[in-house]
Amino acid sequence: MTDMITPNRLTSARIVLAFFVIYFLLTPSLPHRIAAFFAFVIAAVTDYYDGHLARRRQMVTSTGKILDPIADKLLILSTFACYAALGLFSIWWIVPMAVREVGITLLRFKLLAKGVVVAAERAGKLKVAAQLVAVGFCYAWLLGRLYLWTPPPRFLEVEPLVKYGSYLSLLVATGFTLYSGYTFLASNRSKIF
Repeated sequence: MTDMITPNRLTSARIVLAFFVIYFLLTPSLPHRIAAFFAFVIAAVTDYYDGHLARRRQMVTSTGKILDPIADKLLILSTFACYAALGLFSIWWIVPMAVREVGITLLRFKLLAKGVVVAAERAGKLKVAAQLVAVGFCYAWLLGRLYLWTPPPRFLEVEPLVKYGSYLSLLVATGFTLYSGYTFLASNRSKIF
């Protein structure tokens, strides 16, 4: 059974789960939005295990090195886009992240065409961690806003803390995203140009 679980299959499962997250987040019911949370968590866990499994079983492949970051970008950017569509924040909050992610992905493909496969760097892993924290904060803000704080209870002024925590986590995630893009360019400049 464990032989059937390969790193690339876990990565592919994360891509499929990203579409479930989108569907569940955009379906206006509490059970669907809770399902979105669990789908996202399962997808995030596969991100850890696909890399761990690839290294442990010596199954690191060029396909995996390309597919894994794409799966991460799809999961995280689509989740942020859903939050923006649901009115949590303006889409402009995630434009810098999206530009960086698409730009670096295109550069990875350019390198791949030259026969160069670039694995994820430490800064990229920190970026993903910061983005996951931001997704979590925004999720708490979404559920609170839709199901807990309407009308807002006077005795429990938690919403502003969660709201501004979400904005702060988005700023931090954007900072790490841009920084990791810079380190990618700095490390691979001679290969790209």
